[in-house]
Amino acid sequence: AIDGMLQPIVENSIPFCVVFGNHDEQALSKEEQMKIYMSYPNCYAIDEGDAISGVGTYNVPIYSRDGQKIVFNLYLFDSGSDDKENGGYDHVKQDQLDWYVKKSNELKAENQNHLVPSMVFQHIPIQEMYYTLSASKTGKGIRGIAELKNYKFTLNSDSFSANNISANKYQEPICCSTVNSGEFNTISEQGDVFAMYFGHDHTNTFVSTFNDIDLGYCPGSGFYSYGDDYERAVRIFEISSSSPSSYTTRLVTYKSYFGTKVDNKFHFLLTKYQPKNLTDGILLGVKGLALLVAIVVAILLIVKRPFSKWWKKKVEYAKENNLPKPTFKEEIGFFFWKIKKAIIKFFKKLTNPVKVIKENQKQARKAEIEKNSRYKGKGKGKNKKKKK
Repeated sequence: AIDGMLQPIVENSIPFCVVFGNHDEQALSKEEQMKIYMSYPNCYAIDEGDAISGVGTYNVPIYSRDGQKIVFNLYLFDSGSDDKENGGYDHVKQDQLDWYVKKSNELKAENQNHLVPSMVFQHIPIQEMYYTLSASKTGKGIRGIAELKNYKFTLNSDSFSANNISANKYQEPICCSTVNSGEFNTISEQGDVFAMYFGHDHTNTFVSTFNDIDLGYCPGSGFYSYGDDYERAVRIFEISSSSPSSYTTRLVTYKSYFGTKVDNKFHFLLTKYQPKNLTDGILLGVKGLALLVAIVVAILLIVKRPFSKWWKKKVEYAKENNLPKPTFKEEIGFFFWKIKKAIIKFFKKLTNPVKVIKENQKQARKAEIEKNSRYKGKGKGKNKKKKK
């Protein structure tokens, strides 16, 4: 899969680096994947090993054309996956922040005691993303998470970054860590980073400014998980070596290149309605169950007596024995009992196919015997020779 994804990059000798997300070790470990990435000659990613938490926390300095001066720098942080200690999503650890401060100072020393303009890329967003939005306890908006769950948030156009020339969309909660590790404060105090970009929340695209640092999203681009329909996109950055902080960024969408054509329409629809998070999944499950119950009740109301023979017998028995007439509730209960019985029978067949085959053979033999017995004695006396 990695080879297929990187094929056009490798063929065109494009330098690349990687940063891991919270789902990236569900098949291969991040250490194994990093070894694969680092095997490509045009890969600039490295793994600091056990010296730093996570896999792939590093920086990529970018030099001037003559190679004499560092004009720009990229920081890439492994933001982890799940926070096993505090619950929720993970965050950049303190040792990673210590490494960042040390590296920033080293770059400053190499650059004649001037800070090197830098950008940060990591997967899980920081809590400060919420500070760029408008919050209220009433009205419309997207509900926050953790301690912000009582607030609803909407975009605040006053905080939009002038560097972003694409649409600002806020379509799902900012699923940041429940713990504020102090990453933003550390970076803000150091003073070299002018922008931080995140992934994780596939349909968000907004870029806002907080304390003179751009905080933005790189939306989902693939079709193997949920996304913004045909607006799945990659983010392009245009940076000048003379003034990196005056960069421009825009989105290139799937629709702008391929329209609304997809190879697998069914799979596309599955990802279209896939829950974005656990809360959405629970709500979808409740809605689905409610819809199923509503359909069943509607069928019962329309058909009224789906088991008329059983119902008549119950009514007649009640009359003969001076018992109350069976209720509609009992009828519904019987309906679900029949469904449960059919499901159990189905799974028994799946789990014990040999027994089913033998039972089918037994039934076939029984049917054959019954069929033959129907004709037994028919035509008696015909074509029978008389005894002399």
